[in-house]
Amino acid sequence: MFISKVKPDMKSLLYFFDNKHNFFTKVDVYFTHNDQQLKAVLLWPFRRGVFVPECFEVFYNGGWHPKKGQHFVHLYAEALTVNKQMHELVEKIKASEKAAKLQLERKFNTIVQQVAKQIEHNLNQHVPTVCKVSEDYLYINVTMCIGDIEETGRLEMNNYVHHHTNINEAVAQFAKEYTSKLLEQIPRRKQLHAVNSKPEPIYVTTVPTPNPLAQKDLGQQMLCVSVHCEGYCSTCNEIVIDSVDGNRQINLHHLSYYKGECIVNIVGDNVVCPTCHAVVPKDNVTIVDTNKNELVIKRKLSELTFMGTDKEEIGAIIRTVLYDYTEEMKSFWQAYCFVATQNWDVYSQELTVQELQWALKDHIEHLPNTKQGLLTEIQKLEEKDRQAVWQKANETIVRYYSDITVFGWDIPQAIKLIGQNRAAFIFSNLCMSQDLKEIRARKIGRYFMKYNEEIQRLETMINQQHKQIQELRQESGRLSNKLGQAYERISSLEQTQQTHKTQERNKSDILKIQQLKGLIEELKTEVVSLSSQISHIPEEEELILTEEVTKQEVISRGDVLRGKTILILGGYRDKQVQSKDNYTVITHTARTIDPAFYEALKQADIIIILTRYISHRAMWEAKEFAILEEKVVYYSTFTNVPAILDEVVSKVVDRSS
Repeated sequence: MFISKVKPDMKSLLYFFDNKHNFFTKVDVYFTHNDQQLKAVLLWPFRRGVFVPECFEVFYNGGWHPKKGQHFVHLYAEALTVNKQMHELVEKIKASEKAAKLQLERKFNTIVQQVAKQIEHNLNQHVPTVCKVSEDYLYINVTMCIGDIEETGRLEMNNYVHHHTNINEAVAQFAKEYTSKLLEQIPRRKQLHAVNSKPEPIYVTTVPTPNPLAQKDLGQQMLCVSVHCEGYCSTCNEIVIDSVDGNRQINLHHLSYYKGECIVNIVGDNVVCPTCHAVVPKDNVTIVDTNKNELVIKRKLSELTFMGTDKEEIGAIIRTVLYDYTEEMKSFWQAYCFVATQNWDVYSQELTVQELQWALKDHIEHLPNTKQGLLTEIQKLEEKDRQAVWQKANETIVRYYSDITVFGWDIPQAIKLIGQNRAAFIFSNLCMSQDLKEIRARKIGRYFMKYNEEIQRLETMINQQHKQIQELRQESGRLSNKLGQAYERISSLEQTQQTHKTQERNKSDILKIQQLKGLIEELKTEVVSLSSQISHIPEEEELILTEEVTKQEVISRGDVLRGKTILILGGYRDKQVQSKDNYTVITHTARTIDPAFYEALKQADIIIILTRYISHRAMWEAKEFAILEEKVVYYSTFTNVPAILDEVVSKVVDRSS
């Protein structure tokens, strides 16, 4: 086998940013088969990573001729691609591709930088101008001070640069073209400023992109459009066109990365007629597919989203569409799936056949062909599977509406495609900045005025639960620290005992060690409990301790509690009073750990914990304090003070006996 004429086809090696073209490496491979001299012409397209046979030729009668038939193509191509020489060639081609790409990239970047400098120099002779090259070198941002107003625009560097392009000639040509266009705009802008003394209004529209539920096959990957405004000049009896963007490119397969390109800013209400120089009001904004030379959409200026007049503030608001809301979307999905499963019959009816098939394919081996059959299957799902299926079914459409942003939502179309309930939830709850939420409220208000208040209540409840879960996780961390502190105290006490081996062990210290070890085991259990997933957290309720007299026990409270201060932790009592039997009952809600909490612990001889109405932190603080200060702790589930005291008296007597 002999390989020859390996060379990049540099004539087709176009400016590498252009997604509409690809260059390739062409290879002639000579080989023999069945005593025939053969030649394969192979192409290695840039970035494809595989050879594509262009043609096969056979040598006879002193020349090369196309080999007839197609049955041999696959066999020859497979045999050639596994050949060792071909593998070595592939590595060389990849290296040459990289070198060619870098060569073009450096040349293009150099041209753009020099064009920006030349334009800035040319325009500064007329108006103060600053030109800055974008990070990707695809644009030159031009800022001109026309009168007292600063105007900012961008020049698209969509020019082809070949390997043989002369840098100086290209810079001179491009700078001359762009300078000429900008100079034409200066008198028109001055005229508009004279007519409009106030700051110009700014509107926002978007480039329409195919809805994945309305159009299964997106067709072309790159959508290339031009945007311009139109107005009618009655003097000249002709349409006046004002270009906004001549070449905007959007990758439809990666829409998330092109959110910014989908948004179009329209500045000002008027345009100047180039013939009679009359100021003409803008009527429409037109978007044209430049590949197909077809109209994409024509919108009236009055239909666009009015943003205000402050360019910097509006720019900051629009940039928030680029934020990453991955974490926030977890809460969205939890709420969306919960609401859907609670209203399963209604919500599942709104799924399309396409969504049902996609969501059920991992749960059902043989999928029905009809929507009714699919709906029958989805009704059979167990509760635990419904949320996962619902999220999978909705992921595509939710991502689409998130990618096109609130500015691109077509609410009537969405209601037809995904149903009233789904549209209401998605558009009302998709994550966005506070400024965009205000725009959303204006946009969806008239479509969802009767939006179910229950959904909003459920969303509030879920947010509260998330907050409580976070607080419990923090509490878990704090209890872990308590574990460490308890271990340190035990170690200290045990070391003290080791130092006085010959002395009689202090019974109080031994008891403290045992109690602290017991506290550690309880803390470990509590940490594990808090670390587990929390499926439901009931809302906190405020406990009011009651004073109704209960049936008198045989044992007198006064005999047991006389002279003592009893602290009840949990619940609220209007007043702290001393009883006729000379014992005092004080209470603390234990909802917060404040100085009054610790003061009450110090005053108490007996501590009573109402287990159902006290925070985790307060309970562990009280337990630790009681162990270290050698105070007695009792637990109760009652809410009536006399009943609580009778229960404790009974326990005290049992303990004494």
